[in-house]
Amino acid sequence: YVKADDHLDLPMKVINDLKFDLPTEVKKQYKSMENSLFSDIDSGKILASNAAVASQKCQQIANGFLYPSLNETEQAKGIKKPTILLHQIKVELLKELVEELNGSPILIGYWYEQDYLYLKKAFPKEVFFDKTLSFNESAKVEDKWNRGEIPILFGQTASISHGLNLQEAGNHVCFYSMVWNFDVYDQFIRRVLRQGNENKRVFVHRLIAEKTIDEAMIRSVDRKGTESSNFLNSINEYRKSKEK
Repeated sequence: YVKADDHLDLPMKVINDLKFDLPTEVKKQYKSMENSLFSDIDSGKILASNAAVASQKCQQIANGFLYPSLNETEQAKGIKKPTILLHQIKVELLKELVEELNGSPILIGYWYEQDYLYLKKAFPKEVFFDKTLSFNESAKVEDKWNRGEIPILFGQTASISHGLNLQEAGNHVCFYSMVWNFDVYDQFIRRVLRQGNENKRVFVHRLIAEKTIDEAMIRSVDRKGTESSNFLNSINEYRKSKEK
């Protein structure tokens, strides 16, 4: 079995982690949520199969918001509570990165609807790839990017991780939100890091809240994790690293 990377002349992948600390008050809220997560793991309430799902509230806080929990009665009645907004540090870091790139095209992946709302407000004139686009509409976005006419392209990471060929313009990819699954992570990068990209390097920028679940997600993708048990192993490794 021969991997594609073994016989294709591809650019070198360069990781650039942009790390930041959560504000003091947000950090307290995060720690409480994370302690609850760890307690549920230790008591056996959370299995390997849903460890990644259970960690979502921790990731949401790292990203700057929190979707409020609903009890069964509220869910049954279709009650909606407003999203709790906490910070926009990732947005500010992304603005700085875009400014440093000075027009060099960058593909940016987000995960949550609130990520989209934050980004849409911060970058109202930029292109957001929508999975509901028709084949022809998607092709137009692809063509405009490859002609260098789209300096910033946003997309929901899982939705955009297959299908688009964006190797003809730009060599920057950014994870506004980290992901657990290596296949999603790798395929998103490979929208740009493909045969035909004439750059020597493709930069993968990752916005990381330090000492949060973001670091466990890095461990997951760095070990090429796709199995559910890997999510739990990565969380436990992250816990041990914090204790040190």
